[in-house]
Amino acid sequence: MLLSSPGSSLKGVEDLRGQEIALSSHTIAEYVTDSLLSLKRVKIEEVTKMEVKKIPLRVQMLMEGKVKAATLPEPLASLAVFQGAKKLGGDYGLKGTQVVFVFQELFMRRESEAMIRLGKAYAQAVRMINQDPLQWRELLVEKGRLPSPIKDVYTMNPFSDIQIPRPEETQAVKIWMDGKGFETSKITHSSLVNDIWVKGVR
Repeated sequence: MLLSSPGSSLKGVEDLRGQEIALSSHTIAEYVTDSLLSLKRVKIEEVTKMEVKKIPLRVQMLMEGKVKAATLPEPLASLAVFQGAKKLGGDYGLKGTQVVFVFQELFMRRESEAMIRLGKAYAQAVRMINQDPLQWRELLVEKGRLPSPIKDVYTMNPFSDIQIPRPEETQAVKIWMDGKGFETSKITHSSLVNDIWVKGVR
């Protein structure tokens, strides 16, 4: 989530022109930041990215106003909002920022049944959580490290079923990686995805 510090005058992503954004480079946080800027037609060159790899330090700098904006993961982002930070944009709905299951090809051949059991367990968990999110709040505090101050106000976005990314989605991430100087010449959509697992789960 892209946030502005408490007391700052920033109200939207468009207001970030000329401002510093604390994040960690070459990470999902930077990908989310760049995607949100692009959606609002803010050029990367119009902002200054401040490298702050340690997330607790990033939170502290934002809340103390030492940086005007920062990109934070959940649940710390919601805690920061609870304590006065303002949400400028989030990754919900952005393609390419979801949790991804990655398996080695050898493992997929040898342990296909185990993969399918894992997928079915995940699908069942998604259905149970989406049907009654409040039922799992205490477990989220205990296992998911949800900060206790926001346990009664934190809203979980609906979890999605297992699905294969579309070619345009993997291409968007590849283009971003190209811009960061990563070697992507051997990366193709077909080399990254395998729908056999998804079909087995369903």
